[in-house]
Amino acid sequence: MKHSRKRPPKKDSNHFVAFFATIASIAVVLWVFSFTAPQPPLKIDKTAYKSKPSITQTLKQSSKTAKRVSIPNKSSGANSSLEDIPTKLHLHKSQVNDQTRSLMLDEPALKKSAGKVALTFDAGASAEPTLDILESLRKNNVKATFFLTGKWALQNRKIAKIISDEGHEIGNHSHSHTHLEDLPQEEIIEDIRNAEVAIYESTGQKPAPFFRPPFGVRNRNLFDAARQAGYEVVMWDIDSWDSVKKDISCEEITVRVISKIKDGDIVLFHCGSRATADALPSILLKLKEMGFHPVKVSELRPSS
Repeated sequence: MKHSRKRPPKKDSNHFVAFFATIASIAVVLWVFSFTAPQPPLKIDKTAYKSKPSITQTLKQSSKTAKRVSIPNKSSGANSSLEDIPTKLHLHKSQVNDQTRSLMLDEPALKKSAGKVALTFDAGASAEPTLDILESLRKNNVKATFFLTGKWALQNRKIAKIISDEGHEIGNHSHSHTHLEDLPQEEIIEDIRNAEVAIYESTGQKPAPFFRPPFGVRNRNLFDAARQAGYEVVMWDIDSWDSVKKDISCEEITVRVISKIKDGDIVLFHCGSRATADALPSILLKLKEMGFHPVKVSELRPSS
């Protein structure tokens, strides 16, 4: 008699599939929850993240902490003080405004004084209209600042002496009115001091402490050299355009100056401009009507 073998019972594979599916689902839920659960607040060390100072603050701080050294003044034998201001200022052009430009180049920080404006006249070319300019200033009892080149003072001694004798202020405008900015500082200083000697010989008045660079060049090398020579660089706020625009009329100069003038402004004119000489009487009258008092550059301070 044949005996039949019993077959083992088949395992239900569906139970295993369900079990692993459940485990996988739980793992996915836990993984998702790890990203969605609220996290504890992140602690930040505030001392490690100080606010970055503005470019103006940086420049002012650099100026405050600058070292001071003594530079001998050859003309007087005395020592003049010079601040060693940082020379490398990496600024994007959009960061250079009037304030930062003044700090960078050390332009004069003349404080504006209510009602006061300074009329300045550069002399380096023709002297022909200068006597008419002086007559207008005399009639209106106005004192101005004249920036003379050494050569102009030597070539026009009589007029230069009148400028000084009538109480006007005289500044240094270099000796020969050439481009000084690319010269070594020693040569720039020599040129400025040659002008100083020539102006003093012609007028009896020293042009220090005010210096105006030829062509109004704003250059760090030139500014530093002027300071070493004992001078303060004086630029301007309003250019009358009497040496810029060809055939400019006296009416154009008057309108340009009067429309832009404000308290504390320094105005640029030129002794060689006939249009300026013709415009000056009208300008002085209108300034008076507007309540402005023309003064010398040295008087353009509240304490004066």
